[in-house]
Amino acid sequence: MAQYDYERTYSLGNDSFVMPFEKNFDTRRSTTWMQENWYHSFTWSIGYVAAIYVGQKIMRNRASFKLDTPLLLWNLGLAIFSICGVLRMTPEMYWSIFDNSMTYSICSASFSMGVTGFWTEMFAMSKVAEFGDTAFIVLRKRPLIFLHWYHHITVLAYTWHAYKDHTASGRWFIWMNYMVHAVMYSYYALRAAKIRVPKFAAMITTILQILQMVGGVSIGIAVYRIKSSGGQCQQTWENLFFSFGIYFSYFLLFCQFFYKAYLSNNNKYDKKVVGDKKKSDEIKSFVPKVMADINSNDETIEPLQSASQPSKQRRQWHCENEYIKQIVEDALTQYSPDVDLIQQYVTSEMEAYLLESQTQWIMTAIKIERSVSFIDDNAEKSQWFCSMYDQETSIRVNVIRIYNANEFSRSRRLSVLKHSL
Repeated sequence: MAQYDYERTYSLGNDSFVMPFEKNFDTRRSTTWMQENWYHSFTWSIGYVAAIYVGQKIMRNRASFKLDTPLLLWNLGLAIFSICGVLRMTPEMYWSIFDNSMTYSICSASFSMGVTGFWTEMFAMSKVAEFGDTAFIVLRKRPLIFLHWYHHITVLAYTWHAYKDHTASGRWFIWMNYMVHAVMYSYYALRAAKIRVPKFAAMITTILQILQMVGGVSIGIAVYRIKSSGGQCQQTWENLFFSFGIYFSYFLLFCQFFYKAYLSNNNKYDKKVVGDKKKSDEIKSFVPKVMADINSNDETIEPLQSASQPSKQRRQWHCENEYIKQIVEDALTQYSPDVDLIQQYVTSEMEAYLLESQTQWIMTAIKIERSVSFIDDNAEKSQWFCSMYDQETSIRVNVIRIYNANEFSRSRRLSVLKHSL
């Protein structure tokens, strides 16, 4: 269905400047290649999923890679690429809407020529390169959610399927995606550079992604109405229903992610505990008691619970902080019995929370045969202490805030929990 002659086009002469590689872009050659090879998007996707499986297996018993600098450069590179895409696609987008019409912008694929044609091809090819996002997750042993890999493989398949026919609504899809990725990868680059980013920046990024999905569905509805009424619109029925399916699924998944990340009671940005005066008073009363315990004789410490003792409950909790408790539960559900992945997940999910507390923490995940623990009464009631022992997997997870570093520095023994292996 691809065309090469359009009644109205935004030619090279319309651009204030044209780079050599844009000027030399061959639309026919690019389109022919995609028509002959678009099905390899499935080949890439199968290889991608297989690589994830193998990579996680290989990393299972290995230490995670730090990769701070490569991650920063990767995100910065994709941010710059996306910004360039926005800058080069926007003039033609403006022309298609205001010098022509909204209908023209979604039904004529004249953008497949010239400068925008080059950046359309780059967009399609970048969907393979973006698989690299997942490589960083696997090598750094971070949690890999369904939305992440599902989004990558379906975007690649749809983009290549649409490109081979010069799908006209692709003008909007490409422009919106460049725009969202310019913001998203800039945000990721700041995070990789260890620059503290406020909660609203993360929320805006996800909101933009949701709005992109709303836009995709809305454009699909508009195209459907035009084609159903007998109008001409350059998009096959097959591709139209393909777009409906993926955009609607993205909308649901991103909404779910937004709710879980920012609105649920246990979201990772929950600040209910931070700055609470009551909790501050608990902390002050807790420090002297812990100091007394640290300076006491080990023989006076009574075991609170032994793993060898029978218990009706599989998991023994000493945790008042529901936010931390939920994260530990999720970590155990998803990653048991891999204590390395459990610790990585807890640390990753609590990153913003830890930064907000502006103090030091101890976070451990330990697989043990026998556990003997002493837990102070005040510690059990504190929002800054969480300990769980899972009898089935013999895993103990501890999340402990160090309340007063100056007080604790006087003692060479810094331990609220004692483990006997």
